[in-house]
Amino acid sequence: LTEHHHNSTRISPSIPLMMAHLGTRTRLRLGAATVLLSLQDPLRIAEEMAVLENLYPERLIWGFAKGGGSEVRHNHLAGIDTPEAARAALRNHLGQLLNLRAGGTSGVLPLSPVLSPAGRYFIATRDPQTVAFAAQHDLGLMIGHKWRFAEMEALREHYQTHHPRGEAPEMMVSRFFHLGESVEAAADEAAEMMRARHDRMRAAGRATNHQKETDWELLKQESLIGNVAHCHGMIKRLREMGVTHLSMRPVEKDTAAIGRSVRAVTKIG
Repeated sequence: LTEHHHNSTRISPSIPLMMAHLGTRTRLRLGAATVLLSLQDPLRIAEEMAVLENLYPERLIWGFAKGGGSEVRHNHLAGIDTPEAARAALRNHLGQLLNLRAGGTSGVLPLSPVLSPAGRYFIATRDPQTVAFAAQHDLGLMIGHKWRFAEMEALREHYQTHHPRGEAPEMMVSRFFHLGESVEAAADEAAEMMRARHDRMRAAGRATNHQKETDWELLKQESLIGNVAHCHGMIKRLREMGVTHLSMRPVEKDTAAIGRSVRAVTKIG
């Protein structure tokens, strides 16, 4: 689940509410990618997370981020209206949340119910200081669906440099996903769907320029866009790069078609 604000094309401003609803309708694990912790009261988020962890134990994965440019600029919290301020707030708020998870207090009273000490947390960031923060606290990294492999490898190396034991991070990597008869056919179909999506967002006032040509190359070179054999090869490549969790971001809008494609690709045997 993704958190977005001030965006008429999205329906998920509150991840905890959506998770609470979905948890009653499925036994699958639920993931947050991401809670925009820099724009939230960390104590309130910690309480909501603790309630959900008690409702759905061992089913939740938490990702955190600072928020997109528009969300930060229009943020209602005083002093957190620039990317730099939002990054600093993310580290500060996550530090408070980690203290509560470790059995600390909110400064007045202990947290009740308590956060699971075994919960796995990830940070979505390209910022060197925040990557170092993640390493120092043994948190995982989230890699966006448009981030290139070279950047992912550089972030991993920077993380290891700052980890107390030199360990590599758990990495939750998001990739575009579309299944077709061939790599070229799937890439062409995905590009057309993305152009249509761009037009819808532009009509809603959410986009200004067409995506760069390099984005179309990303579809072919570093995404799960192709036939089954290509997607299996890409999954193997991601594993070899140290990826521990994969988030598949469908380009297709038809949920039935998405389901068929996911089943075909994940039936590795």
